Amino acid sequence: MIIAGFAMAFFSCQAIRHNNEAPFRVKDALYFSWFVNEKERGTNVEITLSNLKGTLQFEAVVFRNIKIPVATIISSDSVILKGALTGPESVLEDRSELSTGRDRLLYILDGDTASVNIDFRRTEMKYFK
Repeated sequence: MIIAGFAMAFFSCQAIRHNNEAPFRVKDALYFSWFVNEKERGTNVEITLSNLKGTLQFEAVVFRNIKIPVATIISSDSVILKGALTGPESVLEDRSELSTGRDRLLYILDGDTASVNIDFRRTEMKYFK
């Protein structure tokens, strides 16, 4: 029983490799709150990447201990990753889940899961009608 618990803890810690030298350059990383009405509000995160190397798949971003799936937008010179964290009363589906650790981007490089720390900057709140 103790050996199984140790093995499980060891392998779960090894599941994601942290990478200080990512196969891309983070050009920008920002977040902003948004507001439509009392029920529709939340926070968006956006990461702009360039100089991508290898076969990459972006899974999610961990932002303030919440894992948020990201959408990938590819342009001619960069890749933009966008994720949304909705408010508790939103009609939009909440696809986030709790996580731990620093703010970071989770990705798969050539079949191996890895992460890189991200320092987000806050931008002004956006109001939508």
